[in-house]
Amino acid sequence: AVVSTQSTGVILNTTEIECNIQYILQQLPKDAGMSPIITRSMLYSLVTNRTQVDKDLLELRKNNKIILFSFRSAAQDYIMLANDYYTLLQDTLNECNVSVSKILSGIKQHLEVQSFSKTGD
Repeated sequence: AVVSTQSTGVILNTTEIECNIQYILQQLPKDAGMSPIITRSMLYSLVTNRTQVDKDLLELRKNNKIILFSFRSAAQDYIMLANDYYTLLQDTLNECNVSVSKILSGIKQHLEVQSFSKTGD
């Protein structure tokens, strides 16, 4: 599926970006303690049109296919496939014997909306 086009005629589709992400992930050493994360600059090294890469990454993020991590202290953005992220999160919760429903109920309890109204003098 085509995500976007540019006036230069360059067309980069989501599946091409996803293939590039998969290619980079396959090149990384398999380490049980290492999460499958790549950097934006790794993708830039494979695709010459950086603007198109950025647009396609935003589209993947909007469609919940990737997670983008940006840190103020780092000049680099990190990319992780959403499925890998959810698997890692589930595995971590299972290792800690924490149920997802328990976490969600705790979050819900702390995120209850409070309304504030302005009262007259």
